[in-house]
Amino acid sequence: MTVKINKIHDFTTKLRQPYALSRLKEYVKWQKALRQGPEIEMPNLTPISINLDLTTACNFRCDHCIDLDVINSKEKFDHRKLLASLENMIDRGLRSVTLIGGGEPTLYPWFPEIVKFLKNHGVQIGIVSNGSRGKILAIAAKYLKKEHKDWMRFSVDAGTDSTWQKIHKPLSNITLEEVCEWAPTIHAVNPNLPIGYSFLIVWEKSENSKKIKIVPNVNEIVIAAKMAKAYDFNYMSVKPVLTRFETDSVEAILNINTKTIADIRLAIDEARARYETENFKIIESINLKVLEDGNWQDYAHQPRTCHMSVFRQVLSPIGLFHCPGFRGIEKSYINDKNAYCDENLNKTQKAVASILAEFDASKECADCTCLLNQPNWWIEKMVNGEIDISEIKPTEERLDYFF
Repeated sequence: MTVKINKIHDFTTKLRQPYALSRLKEYVKWQKALRQGPEIEMPNLTPISINLDLTTACNFRCDHCIDLDVINSKEKFDHRKLLASLENMIDRGLRSVTLIGGGEPTLYPWFPEIVKFLKNHGVQIGIVSNGSRGKILAIAAKYLKKEHKDWMRFSVDAGTDSTWQKIHKPLSNITLEEVCEWAPTIHAVNPNLPIGYSFLIVWEKSENSKKIKIVPNVNEIVIAAKMAKAYDFNYMSVKPVLTRFETDSVEAILNINTKTIADIRLAIDEARARYETENFKIIESINLKVLEDGNWQDYAHQPRTCHMSVFRQVLSPIGLFHCPGFRGIEKSYINDKNAYCDENLNKTQKAVASILAEFDASKECADCTCLLNQPNWWIEKMVNGEIDISEIKPTEERLDYFF
């Protein structure tokens, strides 16, 4: 069964853009040679896209946080070294940066400066924030560009303030309405910037990795859509809650029954019928669609090699990791936070090659409906000869390098 993938999640097509395809061909050539003969050195392939965790600090205490083990650590970037690392990565082919995860990015003291620096270098930017520091987001928004397809998204996960307070546990005296009021303010600064209202669906009996019950919110999907539209958000994204069943495992979907899946579908359909317009869309994640269609196990069947580790990585104060789903997990660790500084480049390249060889995604990710499942299998078929990469035709340049 094939799931209809939203354009923003169509990573296979993104890899066929002329620039990405040239990098892909270089990688496949190396992998094929590596499997057919003696070990050869990995080509100079820096990721095209990274998740950049500017800080592990957070001003919320969300029970559903997937980074409970790394939140509020004492590790910090040296700002000058971070800028040098980013410049190295850009010179070597970095095209997009998502400021997300591991903490609240706007708590980084030089957040607007980082955004300005990346935009001055022509890098695409996505920002994921809890929305509590709207003034900082509004300052950063003026640097973002429509032609670069930059975007911003608030992690809201509720439709009422009462539920929002229970889910996020903000440390300051702030309400859901006060968070949402920043969307029209930011639009006033940058009218062309897409702003999303993210809704992580939690159902009854859900637990986090600490075995703590998570506040359910299925009954607020419709009113959340109403709230998002009323406050001038451009879209609402919906996805299922994930957790780690063990401290060293990948994020996976929690147990769910067919009635709950049906309730979620009814709520999303009602939200669409009532509130979706040309200017306000509801976007469903791949793992939500496969959960509903009952074929999630197809997307949990991974090739042994996670090829996308070369093209998308996570840079954080606690180190460089090969996958957001394994952020903070030792088996995913590539190098330290200065991995892309001049003195560490060779070590980092060798460590990426080692991850590709040693990390067995078919086992480690067997419970994960990975968003990169399709491009990973597509690349695997090129490497093993089922697909001739020389016959892959490039698409037009979409200028979309978010992976």
